[in-house]
Amino acid sequence: MQKPEEENFAEYANTFAIPVENAIILEHHRPNLDRTPYHFHPSIELNYLRDCAMTYAFPGGEVTLPRNRLVLFWAAHPHRVNDIDGRGTITNAYVSLSEFVKWSLPTGFLELLLGGAVVAAQDANDYDEAMTRRWASERKKAAAQWHRAHSREIEGRLIRLCEEGYERLFEPSNTGSANKMGGAAVFQFERMLRFIANNFADPITVEDVARVGNLSPNYAISFFKRLMGKSIKSHIIDLRLSHAKMLLLETEQKIATVALDSGFRSQAAFYAAFQKRIGTSPAAFRGGDNRTSTSL
Repeated sequence: MQKPEEENFAEYANTFAIPVENAIILEHHRPNLDRTPYHFHPSIELNYLRDCAMTYAFPGGEVTLPRNRLVLFWAAHPHRVNDIDGRGTITNAYVSLSEFVKWSLPTGFLELLLGGAVVAAQDANDYDEAMTRRWASERKKAAAQWHRAHSREIEGRLIRLCEEGYERLFEPSNTGSANKMGGAAVFQFERMLRFIANNFADPITVEDVARVGNLSPNYAISFFKRLMGKSIKSHIIDLRLSHAKMLLLETEQKIATVALDSGFRSQAAFYAAFQKRIGTSPAAFRGGDNRTSTSL
């Protein structure tokens, strides 16, 4: 069996994996507790941890990704690595939403993932071990035929996963109900998420987000709420607070600067949002032992 390349791990670690529409990105590296604790990207993330386990914090709780089992989730929800058990490697596949929804998967499975669930293969198996080793070895192959091969391979594996059954490692209590999407709706939703992820620190509005999706503001609000389980404004605030928490923990910036750099128009607005959602003040959060906080 061909072994994946394991040199130059830093080249692949600590990156934001955002595939373009109808695309897949493959990565392989040694997981570590990096310096950007909260991240998010509008793609379906598949993880295979080899000889190590990793604990993620998601909105609403923690979940441990088991070693040597295929795990996947919708990575538009902010998440961070809280702990790593063992010194192994991780192979990732990041699948754009527009690619994912084209596959012949049950609607309920799509709804479950978009609602924030984390699911895993029921047990370790030689098939996933061999498949993810191939992904690691082939991650730099960018030709169209390789994209087709990887897309069909991942689709086939997930069809098998749905038929065989899977374990729900985590399912938030406030999941939204995502209706089946197709056609332009997929691209509209993906573009809205990309726009927010790239511009949350700027003074963007619901109207700006709706315009990117070529939707009316009222329809964009209901469309987004149905798929994400929260409003556009709430999602923007969540990302701003996640970024602010990272700055508070990892930099010495003044709180007023953190507020502005995270997209809040005033320090008062920042304090109000922080206190309401985090349950404490920014100063108290910075001064406390919050490096393993699970509240996003």
